[in-house]
Amino acid sequence: MPLTFSSTIPTDPRGKAFPILRTPARGKMTAAITSDDLIGTDTHFFKGHTVPCTRPDCEAHDEGIPFRWHGYIAALNKQDRLHFIFEFTAQAADSLDQYRLAHGTLRGCEFNAIRLHGRFNGRVILTCHPLDQQKVNLPRAPDVAACMAIIWGIPAGQIETNRKVNGRPAMTNTEQPLDLFPRPQPQPIKTTS
Repeated sequence: MPLTFSSTIPTDPRGKAFPILRTPARGKMTAAITSDDLIGTDTHFFKGHTVPCTRPDCEAHDEGIPFRWHGYIAALNKQDRLHFIFEFTAQAADSLDQYRLAHGTLRGCEFNAIRLHGRFNGRVILTCHPLDQQKVNLPRAPDVAACMAIIWGIPAGQIETNRKVNGRPAMTNTEQPLDLFPRPQPQPIKTTS
């Protein structure tokens, strides 16, 4: 079969990819949240990667690797406009919980993330405050659970968001199809006569 070249760039049928960023060991990360809410699940650090705990059929769990909860939100770096998935632990999520309770959403929250003592595994401290959305145009948030399914190689349709697990949002298996960019239902336009 002859080698064929094309000037057309193929599109990924799974949708746009978003990188996962974590708080750097040194310095500060500042970003604006584009997600309405956070999601999370139990994970293992297994074979050099953070992977979801898929118990009862979980290889990492079977090998006795401890698990812990990780949360995920979509965020935007205001300087370079990089849209990314931010990963954090339950301890760091407390300030996000407080912000969500005060404002009803995480969208439009600007956060600063630092690690104590400048260590790679140092505790993450998040501080949150409202973003001036008249100065920054936030893009539509992707479906973070669908993005994590792509990153973790989980077949589309096998993740759902369940917001009632242990008081924290959690991702669990399902057979529903996923949409990376969910659209709100259209609302009728109200007119005055």
